Amino acid sequence: MTETDLLALAVPLVRQGMLFVHLIVFAFAFVLVIQADLAMIRGGYSAGQRDLHRDARMTAWLLLALWGSGLVLVGLGSGFGMQALAGNPKVAAKLTVVTVLTLNGLLLHVFAFPRMAGMVPLSRAGITLCVVLGAVSSVSWVASAAIGTARIVAPLLRYHDYLVLYGLGLGIGLTVALTVVRPLLVRQWGQRVLRGHRDAVCPQGG
Repeated sequence: MTETDLLALAVPLVRQGMLFVHLIVFAFAFVLVIQADLAMIRGGYSAGQRDLHRDARMTAWLLLALWGSGLVLVGLGSGFGMQALAGNPKVAAKLTVVTVLTLNGLLLHVFAFPRMAGMVPLSRAGITLCVVLGAVSSVSWVASAAIGTARIVAPLLRYHDYLVLYGLGLGIGLTVALTVVRPLLVRQWGQRVLRGHRDAVCPQGG
């Protein structure tokens, strides 16, 4: 076999292997995000039943692995040129959603996680911030999965269409988060503060 033949064989094999790695990492990340959302809603973090810092670190590492494997796939496939991305709205849309997901993750680490972990006092405004960032994160993970598996409808959708659908998803997610999840968290953290106040006034064994 010539060098050209070997290269022609190696590139598809590398792409297939990287796609497998990308899917496995995404599966782990998606499950972790769902578990984290349920822990937040059920009060697992506020009750100390689940380690917020561990989940945050693991999510960050998985997101980094997704970026790495995803960029390799894009580079081996269509490339990073504007013309190539314009001709592949699915890839351009996924890069957009993952960029939003990454920036939102940074905001979660800086603003939400310290409040959820009790390092910063959690006010009603703080709860709203945590809920909004959490909703954007959840919707973005789902949107990324939906775009990644949109092989059948991909020929019918333009970049604008992906963004419109993503925007609709964000609207629904934020509405549910603010009308359903936020009241639950307000009650949970209100009860936690009340218990802390009672323990301070009437300590056990006092």
